[in-house]
Amino acid sequence: MKQVKNLSLLIMASLMLSSCGEEENLQSPIDNTEKVELGITAGVALTKSAINEGAQTGATPEMQAMAVYAAGDEYKTDNYGLYTPSTDGWKNTGTDKIYLSSAVATIYAYHPAYQPDGTTHAMATSGTALKLDLKGAAVANTATIPVSIFAGNTSATDDNTITVPQNYKASDKKILSAPGEVDYMWAEKKDGNGANAQACNGKASNKSITSSVALNMKHALSMVSFRIYNNGHYNKDGKLTKIELANNDDPSTGSKALNDGGLAHNSGKPTMKIADGTIETDASNLATVTYTRIIKTATSGAADAYYVLPKQGTGSYTGTDAAKNAAATFSILVLPDASAVAKNTIKVTFTIDGDDYSVNLAADANDGSKAQWEAGKNNIYTVTLSGQELTLSSVTVAAWGEGDKKDLDVK
Repeated sequence: MKQVKNLSLLIMASLMLSSCGEEENLQSPIDNTEKVELGITAGVALTKSAINEGAQTGATPEMQAMAVYAAGDEYKTDNYGLYTPSTDGWKNTGTDKIYLSSAVATIYAYHPAYQPDGTTHAMATSGTALKLDLKGAAVANTATIPVSIFAGNTSATDDNTITVPQNYKASDKKILSAPGEVDYMWAEKKDGNGANAQACNGKASNKSITSSVALNMKHALSMVSFRIYNNGHYNKDGKLTKIELANNDDPSTGSKALNDGGLAHNSGKPTMKIADGTIETDASNLATVTYTRIIKTATSGAADAYYVLPKQGTGSYTGTDAAKNAAATFSILVLPDASAVAKNTIKVTFTIDGDDYSVNLAADANDGSKAQWEAGKNNIYTVTLSGQELTLSSVTVAAWGEGDKKDLDVK
């Protein structure tokens, strides 16, 4: 019987462009036939939300688990592991293990590692693992996992309520999203520019491939965010209670720009390719989706309070753009759509002091690229409340960060 040595393979998981640790060679003498177990180190405390950029290490990283596969003709068994964080790293404490031989394996990883709730489609932190149905075959680069979207509902529930933390600071750039969001991610190797990591037991003929890899986790969905503030001319309370993102109800458009990808029709879509994060939908079976988020602010009392928009010229908001810069940004994860906003068929409605204010998210006629809701990009709309009018003053587009801007006035 071949001897199996339980040696660890370091994978430091991070989001987007965060660096994840250095590659290192195993120093023990392993022959080509011996296998080593794939292990992971890091640490995590779960936040049921869209995951922020940053290295997932330390005491409170946001990723709770990831699924990892080794792909290759010689990896038809012992090719899957579910890894969860601890204070000293990512650990595989389950019965499914990945063992590396001298054959080079392509490493695929994805988040979430568990199947979302079957009713709400919200994040699950335990239960049934989200695994590939391989039936003894090797993992193909076309392999996919099912994707769900979280629409929410009109009533305030734990899953669809976005709560602004006490002592919130916009400068912290923390993503504020509903707990029901599921942030689908896939893995590329560190500085891989889309390439997947490779690993073996350290005895491959290609000496540049070692038993240590570093992964960057990349977002497969698109994010739409709204930052709204009172410019000082609105004299009511400014209590923001709800945000609704929907297709334009103009019957001439017939818009399905916001859709479920085929989920409601049980068509097996949408899906995400674990190799590169591509989202595939069923174009012939799309159901429209309206995203609803209830907005509150955490308090130290018995119940949370509704969020009050910062008002320019009052309290601490007296400096230039003070209220704008202090405003909370509320985020929703949607299926990527390279043409959704260009169609001018999506609207957002804010409920403020009991009144609804709607605005169409029109595209920039001079720059079509700014109309796209791309995978891994955060589309931040800055909205000004002035008297009885909302003004969509700028749009920022970037990879969960800052980027180009455009102006749009809306009655």
